[in-house]
Amino acid sequence: MRRFSPTALAVTFLLAACGGSPPPRAFSESGPLPTFQVPADHVKVRLTGRFDLRNEAQPVFSYPGTALEVAFEADAVSVRLADRGSDDPKKSNRYQVVVNGKPTQEVVVSPKQELYEVASKLGPGQHRVALYRLTESNVGKTAFLGFVLHGKDARVLDLPARPKRRIEVIGDSISCGYGNKLSIEPPPKGNPTTGFTPQNENHYLTYGALTARTFDAELHTECVSGIGVTRDYGGNTQNQMPDIFARTMPSDAEPGWDFARYVPDAVIINLGTNDFGKGVPDDVTFIAAYEGFVAQLRELYPRAHLVCATGPTTSDSWPAGEARLTKYNAWVSGVVERRNQGGDDAISFLAFTPQKPPFGEDWHPTLATHKKMSAELNAHLRKELGW
Repeated sequence: MRRFSPTALAVTFLLAACGGSPPPRAFSESGPLPTFQVPADHVKVRLTGRFDLRNEAQPVFSYPGTALEVAFEADAVSVRLADRGSDDPKKSNRYQVVVNGKPTQEVVVSPKQELYEVASKLGPGQHRVALYRLTESNVGKTAFLGFVLHGKDARVLDLPARPKRRIEVIGDSISCGYGNKLSIEPPPKGNPTTGFTPQNENHYLTYGALTARTFDAELHTECVSGIGVTRDYGGNTQNQMPDIFARTMPSDAEPGWDFARYVPDAVIINLGTNDFGKGVPDDVTFIAAYEGFVAQLRELYPRAHLVCATGPTTSDSWPAGEARLTKYNAWVSGVVERRNQGGDDAISFLAFTPQKPPFGEDWHPTLATHKKMSAELNAHLRKELGW
C-alpha cells in the first residue's frame, strides 16, 4: 500500500483552509495520472451497514463489516478516509480490499492520513472495488470522503443490484472477530490471555461474513466486545445490546438508526456469553431481558427468521460446578420454545459446538472455529429457510 506523502497532506490542508482543493496524488511508474473525483454521496457509490448520514458528503461509521463500494473504468483507485482511531498500526482501524470479487490487501489507516491507494494497474475494462471494515467500533469512528479514480477517461459505472437476501448478526466480541487471526495453544504450551489487539481482528472472516458470502446475502453486523443482554463482561448493567441496538453507532445516542433502511430475512442473535462472564446471572433477570429483546426484534422485523444462538466459548467445565453452558442453552432455548408455542414459528435455536484449542486472543474463536461455526449456521439456515 502506497501512502499520501506528509508534504502533499500539508498542501491539502493548507488549500482546504483557503477554500481550494488540490488534485490528489496518483501513483504510477510512469508518473501522475489524470484523476476523477467520486464524492461519498455519489449516486453510484454503495454503502453497506449502518452509517450516520447527517452529512451525506462525509458519512460516519464504526461497526465492523461496514463496506464502501464502487464500480468504474480506470487504471487505479484510491479512497479518502478521515479516521478517528489510533495512529499506531497495531491499534488502528483496518480494511479488507476486494477487487473484482477477490480479496487483496489489508489497508491500515491513520488519523494522520487521508488518501489511500487500494488498487492499481487494473488494465482496461470494468472493475469493482470494495473496502470492508475489519475492526470493531471501539477502535474508532471513520468518515468516508469518497473515491478517486486514476487514469485517462476514468468513469464511474453502475454496480450490480444489491443481493436479494439479507442477514443481520447481533452479537459481542465473537461476532466481531476478536483475536481470530491468532491460534494459540492453552497452558502449558502457550497462553491465550493476551488482551485485545485490533491487528488480530478480522470481521471479513467471521462466521457471519462467511455465511453471508455463502448465500450471496447482504450483511449488517452490530456487535460490541464485552456486551451482553443484561450485563457486560465486567458486570456493568448499563448500555447493553437491548439498550443500544437502535443506535447507528454504539457509542452515540444520536442519530438513531432508521430500521426501514435495512429489513433482514434472517437475524442471528449471538448474545449472552458475557452475561455469564462473571458467574451465572440471575435467571429471572436474564430470561426476561432476552425475551424482551426478542420481542423488540419481532416488532421491528415481523417477517424475519430469528436465530437465537449460543456459544461457542461458554463451557460447563470451567469454572467447575457452575454448569454455565447448560443453563445458557436451557434459558435461550426456553425463550424460543415459548415463542413457538405462542404461534411464532419464525424463530429457532442454534447451539454452536463448543470450541476446542487452539484459541484466538483471550480464548476467542480462531479463524478455523469461525469456519466451523459458519458451516453450522449454513446448515441451520438451509433447514429453516430453505436456502
